[in-house]
Amino acid sequence: MTAPGSGSTSPLHEGPPAGVGSGPSRNPASAVYGTVLAGSLIATEGARDSVDVPRMLVLVLVTQLVYWLAHVYADLVGQRIRTGRRPHRADVRELLREEWSLVAASYGPLIAVGAAHLLGFRANTAVLAGLWATTAVLVLWSVVAGRRGRMRGAELALYAVLSGAFGCALVALKTLLH
Repeated sequence: MTAPGSGSTSPLHEGPPAGVGSGPSRNPASAVYGTVLAGSLIATEGARDSVDVPRMLVLVLVTQLVYWLAHVYADLVGQRIRTGRRPHRADVRELLREEWSLVAASYGPLIAVGAAHLLGFRANTAVLAGLWATTAVLVLWSVVAGRRGRMRGAELALYAVLSGAFGCALVALKTLLH
């Protein structure tokens, strides 16, 4: 499948490499997007004066589900516009599986928030745990991408630092909003 609405057959929009095919790595771009979305939602919801952690966890997960369905819908409409044909059920099922990475990518940050909450940490600390988990996941994705792109040394380190800076920006957003 191609990226939603892209119609491209460039190598950037090909399927995952051999050995990659389940969980968030099934569609890395969607997983990265889902990680950023989860972090953004945790940051904005966590900036409230009174954070209800269980409510926030449900809100983030439901929002991820809505975005997942929106991505599937947009891709199906885009394919219909591009090809003029109605998608088969198998196409819809495959697209639902492929885009699930957007939801699955939220698990790490949400588990960090939930675990901190269950361990008795204050809501603000639980939110920060989720944001730092988001940052760690973004850095991990950049290292995987960099290694697959044959980056080494300083180039790989810079790529990871820039991805980490994106995560740190989410922490700063939460801090500024609070």
